[in-house]
Amino acid sequence: MEDFGTDSRMQTRECSGLHDRGKGVKTAERPIKAHSNGTLRHFHVLSGLSLVAQAAMRLVPRPGKPCKTACKNQNKNSNTLLEKMKIAIIGYGRMGHMIERIAQERGHSVCARIDVENIADTASPGFREADVAIEFSRPDAAAGNILRAFAAGVPVVSGTTGWDGSLPEVREMCLRGDGTLFHSTNFSVGVYLFRAVNRCLARLMDRFPQYSPSMLEVHHVHKLDHPSGTAITIADDIVAASARLDSWQEPAEVPHSGAAGAGGRTLPVAHERRGEVPGIHTVVWDSPVDSITLSHSAKSREGFALGAVMAAEWLQGRKGFFTMDDMMSEIIECP
Repeated sequence: MEDFGTDSRMQTRECSGLHDRGKGVKTAERPIKAHSNGTLRHFHVLSGLSLVAQAAMRLVPRPGKPCKTACKNQNKNSNTLLEKMKIAIIGYGRMGHMIERIAQERGHSVCARIDVENIADTASPGFREADVAIEFSRPDAAAGNILRAFAAGVPVVSGTTGWDGSLPEVREMCLRGDGTLFHSTNFSVGVYLFRAVNRCLARLMDRFPQYSPSMLEVHHVHKLDHPSGTAITIADDIVAASARLDSWQEPAEVPHSGAAGAGGRTLPVAHERRGEVPGIHTVVWDSPVDSITLSHSAKSREGFALGAVMAAEWLQGRKGFFTMDDMMSEIIECP
């Protein structure tokens, strides 16, 4: 994780002729492109994304709309979102403290605080009574933290990035019924909308080969993994949406303007580490005559912490493996 008209309905339209080519996605958050009727849809970019953001923050699920990895016959009564929870926090650094504050502001209590010096407390009665654990730690500790929570019978919301090698095994455990995990590289609603716009633009750019894409992510100097988990997710989105791209790659240095792939089939994804930047992700489509730039800049880590607590609320009563796509697809039409 990064250490994030007057019609009241969002308008959508069919994205004719733009079909999913079924490319593999490296991270768990594979874009949701198809609706139950089999048609591909995307945001009508001119329809006012602020309305979408307002709807997302209310977290009102759509009755009867199933999650893609949810188990059958689960109680999805929206009243579960109002229940007060006992939360265990794994990783009691800056994010952990912020999650604690936001959880308490929303009426929840914290029953356990786990960090490096007391990791054995995941076997304690206080930890076992948690309704959910929210895990923001380090790449080398995430998988072990999650497995210890599973052993205690506690579902997990995890925002730690950089442990992709172990994620498929943990996901399979969840699908077998041996644990419940909500994993996201970024819990920000704004980032989710940013991903949607990037997928739509990538499809449009198939018709304009004079534009070549590149991406740059900037984070604080304490962030160890690169590219960021969010950058990887966005890159996977763009590659999956574009007929012109086969993969993404981290270049040896940050590409300058105009050096964005030069029409090749690989998306360059560069990184910078400086200061205390919470997170900036910028996608540029460059041509000989102009450039198109999309950028998301987090103002603080609070949006990430709030999103993680919201995910923990949404997870109640569910079993399996989930991502932001599952939660947000109950709120808005996914492109």
